[in-house]
Amino acid sequence: MGMSSPTAGELFAHLIELTRLGSLRARSRTFARGEVVFHEGDMGDTIHLIERGLFAVRTSTTAGRSLIINVLATGDVFGEFAVFTAEGRRTSSVTSLAGGATIAIERDDLRALLHDSPDLVDALLSAVVTKAENTRVRLVELLAVPADLRVLRALLFVAALDDGEGPVPLTQLDLASLAATTRPTANKVLRGEEERGALRLSRGGVTILDPVRLAHRARVDRPLR
Repeated sequence: MGMSSPTAGELFAHLIELTRLGSLRARSRTFARGEVVFHEGDMGDTIHLIERGLFAVRTSTTAGRSLIINVLATGDVFGEFAVFTAEGRRTSSVTSLAGGATIAIERDDLRALLHDSPDLVDALLSAVVTKAENTRVRLVELLAVPADLRVLRALLFVAALDDGEGPVPLTQLDLASLAATTRPTANKVLRGEEERGALRLSRGGVTILDPVRLAHRARVDRPLR
């Protein structure tokens, strides 16, 4: 029997290990909260492996709004579309929601590695397809779920990704953007849950005090991961 292809998680671990051994060139990059990694439309020749932190993937609408279409965490990759498309432009903007760090790998170095290790191609494709499917499911949900539930589900979604301590690092504007609603709507929903004792608002983000109650209010099966 042949060896099975590595999983996406194993792929990231393998790539990071190669960079640490010096077998794959890469740059360590750190980002402050709110810092832009790259803008939509920029030319791109690197992918980023997330070592720590949360990163928001944003896109612009025809009406000029900026929407957060996904949030990525430790073990995820971003920037791959520009690296593997002929045009080579970033299809979205990425910003750091909290202080974070990535390993940036150049296009030519990654392609050379994949050429020499074809079993890694399946794992990379699996990671890309899984991320795209997760984004598709979330966007479909935005069309079918009322705004108040979208706000709570967006908060729980990011809380499940966040491996740091303290408040979930989302501003009310970020949360509204992720839930595809307005900031006043997000504020109203959060204030209501704060009055019920399910969460606490602060300048640093949102602290979830009662995840079970919040999950029940959001009509989801489980509060966090």
